[in-house]
Amino acid sequence: MAGGAQASVPRSFFGTVPWLGFQGDDFQRLEQAKVKNARTPFFWPTIEPSKGNFNWSGTDRFVGTLALYHVRTLPFLNGSPSWVTGDARTPPITSKKAKKAWKDFVKACVKRYGRNGTFWLLHPTIPKVPITSWQIWNEQNNTNYYGPRPSPRAYAKLVRLAGQSLRSVDKHAVIVLGGMARDPEPEHSMLASRYLNKLYRVKGAKNLFNVVAVHPYSKNIRDLKHQMSSLRKVIGRNHDNAKMWVTEVGWGSAPPNKKYPLLKGPEGQKRMLTKAFHTFIHNRRRWRLKRVYWFLWRDAARDAPVNCSFCKSSGLFTYDFKPKPAWKAFLRFSRR
Repeated sequence: MAGGAQASVPRSFFGTVPWLGFQGDDFQRLEQAKVKNARTPFFWPTIEPSKGNFNWSGTDRFVGTLALYHVRTLPFLNGSPSWVTGDARTPPITSKKAKKAWKDFVKACVKRYGRNGTFWLLHPTIPKVPITSWQIWNEQNNTNYYGPRPSPRAYAKLVRLAGQSLRSVDKHAVIVLGGMARDPEPEHSMLASRYLNKLYRVKGAKNLFNVVAVHPYSKNIRDLKHQMSSLRKVIGRNHDNAKMWVTEVGWGSAPPNKKYPLLKGPEGQKRMLTKAFHTFIHNRRRWRLKRVYWFLWRDAARDAPVNCSFCKSSGLFTYDFKPKPAWKAFLRFSRR
């Protein structure tokens, strides 16, 4: 069933998201699955803990090791360091100093890892797999990640500033909006379709980005279709032709629980992955869908500080690298 439906899906269509990074058997399995894209945070407070002092060790390791396996990194640039704002969730747009610091950070990232980045010059033995797409923040409609509360107008400023820096170094850089979950639970969060519609109402916002990203976490496939179609309709009503990427989607393999509908058990996780991937493939032209990233690659550690019900069991593997039924299902799609 999967083979014929996938014939024209490009190798770059299916990607994944690790909890913190890849290690051990992960790399051989990425190669086995022919995964070509992986998503990770470029968390500003960690990279630039004090003004002008950059620590690239973590991102060098992630980008460089994946490049050895010809996997391209999609970073999402997020978090404000303490020397810019008092809260990492607060976007750096409240002062000229903060705006300049954000633009300098974004420019530093693309100068290091972009098409002509210094990282590739410093490591000539690593295959050059430059970062060409940049995601701005994460779940900006969710108060867990954007504070004090979502503001499409303020977010447009953040994207505009980032775009100015990116395009000053790489005029072909692809700018991806932060992935939006449909209806985040925290108070003052905003419905994704409503948020996107308000963003389009900001003067000039339509010209600031190339891709609308979505995190269509759903209790069932009908709900997933509704989320994807709702955002595509918003894009169409605003006379835009932006592509869509699913930069996170997944279900947990922990035992089903009525309170937590994203927990499906091992076989249920496999079924949801299979149904969702078929749905994405079948509707990819109608939705202009170009990429789908499974969340997560491997389970987070039991003691990991996780703030969602399914994250510790949403991997294709357990934390100690044991494959789940969903792994075989993923392979059927990614390997084609």
